[in-house]
Amino acid sequence: MGAAAFVAARDDSPPATTTTTSTSTTTVPASAFADAMSDALEAGAEVPLTPGEADCIANGIVATLGPDRLSDMSGHASPLDLLTEPERSLLVRAVVTCVPPGQAEALLGTPGTTVPSVALPDEDL
Repeated sequence: MGAAAFVAARDDSPPATTTTTSTSTTTVPASAFADAMSDALEAGAEVPLTPGEADCIANGIVATLGPDRLSDMSGHASPLDLLTEPERSLLVRAVVTCVPPGQAEALLGTPGTTVPSVALPDEDL
């Protein structure tokens, strides 16, 4: 094939350019949130927590809110203020099912929290 054939076969318009853009989002696994939260609870809770209690509370929080919601809340100065009433109720339930009543009351009723001390009705009724 000679140069003349190449020129004749070639389209005179410039080649089309395509631009490909992609967005990358990093999804933090639920287990990573639970592990980090458990460590923070065990180290900084108002009352002493065993590793098992801290894990239980952290897993309950992650199961209730999910990693995306927790990620959205993480930069907020008062993340508890962002919770809906149903979310608050579920988080209270997560705490009271993981620790003895006295510890739950201390965790939920401290002056630094926005969640009032709650006495749940006996579930055996």
